[in-house]
Amino acid sequence: MIRALERRIATAAVGHATAPLLATIPGIGPYRSLLLAVELDPITRFPRAEHVVSYAGLAPVTRSSGGHTHHGSIPQGANRWVRGALVSAIPTHVRYAPTSPVTMAYEQLKTRLGWRVARVAAARKLARVVYVMLTRRTRWCSAPAAGDVRDEVQNSHVAPTTSFC
Repeated sequence: MIRALERRIATAAVGHATAPLLATIPGIGPYRSLLLAVELDPITRFPRAEHVVSYAGLAPVTRSSGGHTHHGSIPQGANRWVRGALVSAIPTHVRYAPTSPVTMAYEQLKTRLGWRVARVAAARKLARVVYVMLTRRTRWCSAPAAGDVRDEVQNSHVAPTTSFC
């Protein structure tokens, strides 16, 4: 029964317009690609990558009042399906794409802040990559080229100007 359902999910993912594109990311299989495609389509409703990050609940909450700033945890009221898909994809992504900017950021943060915080931060970077892939209709490449958009997406303040491959 489970294998039959997995086949149905894989068939639905192949037939979807954007799911096969997302399935090229290491750690994103048929289920996660279909889930992300359905939850994020149409991608044009998000003006920038930061809006996808916020929609997924991967941006930490910051509250300021009277000169005091409180940095909180990630919000609980966001789309838990997108957040869950991106966060749960990180361990597999790290295993199968050891040279990607997402993996590099995860490894750097893991030693300093612990694996839980690092996983959410890496999922935040992966959400930015997903946004750029969907807006440009480009596939994931295993090794970044010099001046690659993933290097730019790693720095959230830089607007992506180049392609993935």
